[in-house]
Amino acid sequence: MTALLGVAFVAEVAVIGALAVSAYPQLPRIWPPGERDWRFWFYWGAVGVVGVSMGAVGILEADPLLDTLLCWLGVGMVVTGLAVGVWAARQLRLETSVGLAGELHTEGLYRYSRNPQLVGIAVALVGAVLVVNARAFTVGVLPTVVWLWLLPRAEEPWLHVQFGAEYERYREDVPRFVGWRSVRQLWS
Repeated sequence: MTALLGVAFVAEVAVIGALAVSAYPQLPRIWPPGERDWRFWFYWGAVGVVGVSMGAVGILEADPLLDTLLCWLGVGMVVTGLAVGVWAARQLRLETSVGLAGELHTEGLYRYSRNPQLVGIAVALVGAVLVVNARAFTVGVLPTVVWLWLLPRAEEPWLHVQFGAEYERYREDVPRFVGWRSVRQLWS
């Protein structure tokens, strides 16, 4: 178990460091890669390593005496989060979602959040923590939360360069994740 957590942690820390560097426009960036070069394979390789490692930790550490209500709440959050993430990815299209060439997308779920895929992933992760109900899994997920928080900060300088004033208007109108503006827009 410790080895799986260690592998996930190394991959998470490597990506967090690369994203932190990418947040500064004058430094080399890892995200978005823009093409299928080493940055693309580094990032998506790390996603795979973390996904497999943490999936194994979740399966091996799941508490068989789960609180039924929390478990069902968690399952609902996982399903909802994944549905939102997939829906947002489909709206953005695969090439853009994986950090390759694309255009600025401001419709659909992107009217409410600049990063609905990340919102969906975050909801699914919280749900997974509730379902697994294990300290080791929760600890392993914490660096992923930092990763999700840093990802748009690494991408935003690139978006500014790519789309200029159009992106800046969008950034002013739509929250990074979810905010009161998003909630108000949903109900109006």
